[in-house]
Amino acid sequence: MVTVLNVVLQNHPGSLAEVLEIMARAEINVDAIEAEAQGDFGTVRLLTSKPKLAGELLRQDGYEVVEAEALQLMLPNKYGELARLAKKLADSNVNVVSLFGTSPNGPNDGRLVLRVNDTKAARKVLGISD
Repeated sequence: MVTVLNVVLQNHPGSLAEVLEIMARAEINVDAIEAEAQGDFGTVRLLTSKPKLAGELLRQDGYEVVEAEALQLMLPNKYGELARLAKKLADSNVNVVSLFGTSPNGPNDGRLVLRVNDTKAARKVLGISD
């Protein structure tokens, strides 16, 4: 289990840089990131080495931050694997709230950060132990 920080920020040049500079000044590594703007605002999702401290620092600078539990898992980076994962969750009535990922070590593996509506059920269906 990992903690993802969901940060609301204004949509203007430099807003993402400001958030990342706060992390850098505090020597907090960003392990994964996903950002999207919609209209005047945007959301950045951060997986950091120190989520509690990162959240506190961002709040001190006036950012709205929501901490959320997420699952982190490795999945073969092959066609159909993500579809199989999504189907397993759907068949168990687990809803995907957010998902972001990458293939840090090339085409043989993918790293996913997955938020769902029922973490316990997702862990069970995906075979993730505590």
